[in-house]
Amino acid sequence: MKKLKVISLFDGMSNGRIGLERAGIPVDRYHASEIEKWPIMVSEYNYPMITQVGDVCNIDPVDYKDFDLLLGGSPCQSFSNAGNGEGLTTYDGHVVNSLGKYLFLKEVMGYNYEKGSLKRFSESCLIWEYIRIYRGIKKYNPDVKFLLENVYNKFWATLISKELGVNPHRINSSIIVPQNRDRHYWTDILYTPIQGDHPKLDSIIPGAVSGAGSRGVPQKDWVKTPENPYLHKPNFTVRPDGIANCLTASAARTCRKYQDTNGDIQVITVEQAEQLQTVPVGYTDVPGVSDYQKFRMLGNGWTVDVIAHFFSCLKREIISKEGISVYNRKSNPIENF
Repeated sequence: MKKLKVISLFDGMSNGRIGLERAGIPVDRYHASEIEKWPIMVSEYNYPMITQVGDVCNIDPVDYKDFDLLLGGSPCQSFSNAGNGEGLTTYDGHVVNSLGKYLFLKEVMGYNYEKGSLKRFSESCLIWEYIRIYRGIKKYNPDVKFLLENVYNKFWATLISKELGVNPHRINSSIIVPQNRDRHYWTDILYTPIQGDHPKLDSIIPGAVSGAGSRGVPQKDWVKTPENPYLHKPNFTVRPDGIANCLTASAARTCRKYQDTNGDIQVITVEQAEQLQTVPVGYTDVPGVSDYQKFRMLGNGWTVDVIAHFFSCLKREIISKEGISVYNRKSNPIENF
């Protein structure tokens, strides 16, 4: 099959590139839009041939009109129940519910993503940059394929689905790895459901019983203690299902602990976190990158084997067409949402 030209927005440490390699898809060019220093260091260390293209807000779709695949996992904190939950809004209260409104606020009213700005978008509004670039490329190349990932959020998913013209596939990484990671994936790749055996945490960490931490405790299970007489989330709980909590970019260790067979609470290591994200062990072991930064980028990244499954579907699609346009069908039609 031909080598693909790929642009990856919010690329992080290039988990998308690992997934393409794992699926056996040859790559002609891989352009990465990322602004954080540490993920770029890891990406360039492992894949020095990647072209870094900087801030997504400055990308001109015309430059990518002949590219085959657009990837992206835009910031999710404003969608997540663990984040601020504000969704597609500005910090002064505007709901940004269309690309036209986003571009008006950005280009006419001067809204931006600068910390401390009085006219500031929530980070999740960066999803409009993905949609802007996708539509721009599609004008020139209607055959371009796309894959977008974000956290599960039914309210905002409806709007995003309308903009992209497909429904999301809801996949929890726990199908194939012992980590609770519930995500939405929008794509026009002809997807077949991912299969797995829902492994338990001891398959990666011998002696582990289940994940532990303070993440994901519903309000009905909040407690009062002598130290804190007000109703509050308990310091940590042990999961009942034998898997790890969702890895996050948080600097705190509250979500990345586990209970062992002795009843003791242990902390997940970088190498174990790499396995929970199906990243090659040692991939983040780059000179000058601290464990703090490694955990941040792993928490921000994709579960590689989930992405590789989508790419395997794309590979089958390309091969099955054999010279006929492989990019002419939509999966998951919007009317069934």
